[in-house]
Amino acid sequence: GESLGASGLDRFRGTVWLADFFFTSCTGPCPELTLRMRSLQEGIRSFNGAAKVVSFSVDPTFDRPVVLTAYAKRYSADAKLWWFLTTDDEAAMHALVKEGFLQALSPRTAGSPIIHTTQIVLVDKQGRIRAWYDGLDPKSKRLVLRDIRKLLAEPIF
Repeated sequence: GESLGASGLDRFRGTVWLADFFFTSCTGPCPELTLRMRSLQEGIRSFNGAAKVVSFSVDPTFDRPVVLTAYAKRYSADAKLWWFLTTDDEAAMHALVKEGFLQALSPRTAGSPIIHTTQIVLVDKQGRIRAWYDGLDPKSKRLVLRDIRKLLAEPIF
């Protein structure tokens, strides 16, 4: 796991990537979503590093880089293909999810955990969002891989 620095998402320019949003202590949909991402990781191996999977923790207070590294290991994440990112600033991460990725998210309250999207977002080489998929639907894998293939074939302007 690593912390999202000031450069933010610029490091992914030129790469087609999938984003999902989770937190390691989630007892709701996260374990299933992470298994789906692992399955997608296996599918994107064939793109020889031209596509990546990026999982953003929406609970940066607990999910420090060391916690994310252990979580990544538990799910057999290949560090060359699948990145786990967090930030030191929960408000900034939540703003990124809502404004940057246009996804729903409610912060933790006394009575309820963080409520977050289970959508997977497809981002093109220019950093533009091109599609959303139901992260919990096993049928979405075929669509995701097909769309990645299409985006990889696009020229960068």
